[in-house]
Amino acid sequence: MVYLRQNGFPSPLLDWTRSPYIAAYFAFRDVGTHAGHPEYVAIYSCGTVEHDDIECEFSDVDGPSVQSIGPCLATDKKHHLQQCEYTLCARRERDDYHFAEYPDEISRLDTRPCVFEKHIIPFGEQEEVLRRLQLMNITAFSLFGTEAALMESLAVRELFLRGRD
Repeated sequence: MVYLRQNGFPSPLLDWTRSPYIAAYFAFRDVGTHAGHPEYVAIYSCGTVEHDDIECEFSDVDGPSVQSIGPCLATDKKHHLQQCEYTLCARRERDDYHFAEYPDEISRLDTRPCVFEKHIIPFGEQEEVLRRLQLMNITAFSLFGTEAALMESLAVRELFLRGRD
């Protein structure tokens, strides 16, 4: 399922990254047209109180449970380039588990000892964020490693960022 998720196939997995910088890249990645862009982007973070990791399991007493998967998986190289981990929501029915939808409100679940935060950033910061991330070599090419991603990275640098100097 991780391989499918990494290659654009719909899956019940929710993907996360261990890097706040990579999360910022994905939040601000769309540099196409600015018409209709959002006013803000959101970056969600999840970790335990003791550690900055995603290894959390939490559940609703009578409902679904959410478990983490990763990071050490043998799968697509993008998994490692993007420092991915995943969560999966499932519901137990008798002796079997079935995929379930994530609750609309995480706050309805007992998430101890996990800490969830939502960081709101104005979309107007896109150019500065992408410029700084590029200095850290966080680009489409470094995260996807394909020829198409190289072209995307060059286009962002040459047409979007340089064109605004």
